[in-house]
Amino acid sequence: MKFFIVLLVLLWCPPCKTDDLSDDIDTIAALLIQMKAELQNTKTQVNTMEAKLGASEKLVKELQKENKALSMELRDLKVSSSTTDANVKDVQKQNKALLNELGVLKNRIGTTEVSVEQLKNQNQGMKVAFSAALVGEGFLNTIGPFNQQTTLAFRHVFTNVGNAYNPSTGIFTAPVKGVYLFTLYIYAPANEQVPVTTSLMKNQQQVLVAHGHLAIRFTVNTSNGVSLLLEKGDTVYVQLWQSRIIFDNVNCHTTFSGHLLFTV
Repeated sequence: MKFFIVLLVLLWCPPCKTDDLSDDIDTIAALLIQMKAELQNTKTQVNTMEAKLGASEKLVKELQKENKALSMELRDLKVSSSTTDANVKDVQKQNKALLNELGVLKNRIGTTEVSVEQLKNQNQGMKVAFSAALVGEGFLNTIGPFNQQTTLAFRHVFTNVGNAYNPSTGIFTAPVKGVYLFTLYIYAPANEQVPVTTSLMKNQQQVLVAHGHLAIRFTVNTSNGVSLLLEKGDTVYVQLWQSRIIFDNVNCHTTFSGHLLFTV
């Protein structure tokens, strides 16, 4: 630009001397060299700018690519987050249901523990045992014979834990389901014509017999025993057979005993 300005000045100026013209030419040449240098520098700067522009465009493309990848990842994360939220809600719902079930189970366990404790207390407190003699007093107490099978009331009570035995009727009533042991010890005077025979009865059904018969003088002894599984309310008692005799006195020869072994 400076070259053209100088050239225009030279063309419009009046004719100069030869020395002045030579100086002008040198000035123009110097300006041309300077202009070439500036042009070269400008080209270099342009090339540098183009290189930077290319690098920037490449960086922009890479950033756009990364941005696209990040957008896809963000979309996937949103989908995953939605799925996770749904799963969390399902898990929370399941946990709530499980907590409700747990509460119900705890209540059941508590009720069961109370019931078990009550049963333990009942079983620990359920102690049943009795023993009684037929008469337990006097000296000449022969009972029988009768014209029919007769229930014997063992009135002389030694033990009656639980009060399950009734000495007025001679009947034992099971207070709880369980296994009970019963024993009979029977005594009578020897009699050639009349033996001693008794039956242990359960709910009007004969379970066993204790029988003795001795023709010579003196006495006859017999005994028997059994373990029975009884339901609550079952009855057990002793009956003297028809036309039989039995004996007892202050020495308590004839006894009826029973006790609870264990509940079931």
